[in-house]
Amino acid sequence: MRKIGKEHENNDSTYGKALDLYNVAMDMASSVHGLTLDEIQERLKDGACRRTAERARNALERLFDVEEVECNERKKRWRIKVDHNNPSFSNLVKITAEELKSLETAIEILGKQGLMNQADSLRKVSVVIKTLTAKKNANDDAEFFLSNEGLACRPGPKVSYDQKTLLMINTALQNWHRIKFTYHRNNAAPYEPIVEPYGIIYGDRNHYLVAIDTYDKKMKHYSIDKMTDIVDTLDLFEKDENFNMKKYCKQMFGSFHQDPIYVELLFDQRAKERAKKFIFHNTEQKRENPDGTLTVSFTASGILEMAWHIITWGSTVKVIQPEDFWQRADEAQKYYDDNM
Repeated sequence: MRKIGKEHENNDSTYGKALDLYNVAMDMASSVHGLTLDEIQERLKDGACRRTAERARNALERLFDVEEVECNERKKRWRIKVDHNNPSFSNLVKITAEELKSLETAIEILGKQGLMNQADSLRKVSVVIKTLTAKKNANDDAEFFLSNEGLACRPGPKVSYDQKTLLMINTALQNWHRIKFTYHRNNAAPYEPIVEPYGIIYGDRNHYLVAIDTYDKKMKHYSIDKMTDIVDTLDLFEKDENFNMKKYCKQMFGSFHQDPIYVELLFDQRAKERAKKFIFHNTEQKRENPDGTLTVSFTASGILEMAWHIITWGSTVKVIQPEDFWQRADEAQKYYDDNM
């Protein structure tokens, strides 16, 4: 759980007190044994008195599910319960599976660089975070947590990524820096774009950098495995505040972003029950037909990845709309071969 430090403080005493209270809440949630009033007083700083510590504890009790911890000490201890019954605090410290993946990547990099003490310290932090978030994320990210504990895995081919490249991209994303790199396309000469990075799309086949090309000012996707010689230019760019990565990705079937199209699929009786369990897209509509078939419709972009997925269903599915679906898919494949 992220604590806010002195770099965020200013001369506004009310703002500073709010940050102190936030950090006390983080400690009360992450500590198994909880905090005493003396420890709360220490964390409030600025010569806080015991009465101030009591007011802070009372304020947190009004905001969150605070419980008294049983202990053998003469002093009482309190902690914040972090589980699905305490959504107010869980939403405040929401941690995604992708963020945990980044943490595991950092641990791996430290180990490879021989920084074993730092890797061990970060690994302990990872254990604490997973413990605190496991219940909350069990439904949403069950596959990730199972794989993280060695209880499940996803076999099959996957691209190997240069960790230095990923770290460079992450730094640029955090600081809104333009980056420059050599991009190796399938059937065209390499070129060197300068881009303004906005996010990363993690796909089953490849991971893509979502960025604005400074040459034509268009938002594009760059396959990260085809990026080499990446350089952080340290040039700041002004972020488009109206851009939202989640909303951007909701339009997509996979990793590609084009104009959305309406798609209607017809699954026969052999595939109906299995198809009912799939979530094809967040806009999908399912309809069971009198003849025992299932109609699935949705509006999304990324016709090439739709085609790749539909092929896996074999003869059990037909594309009803659009009528020229496979022709469009062939054109998208050619574009992918020439430009990606």
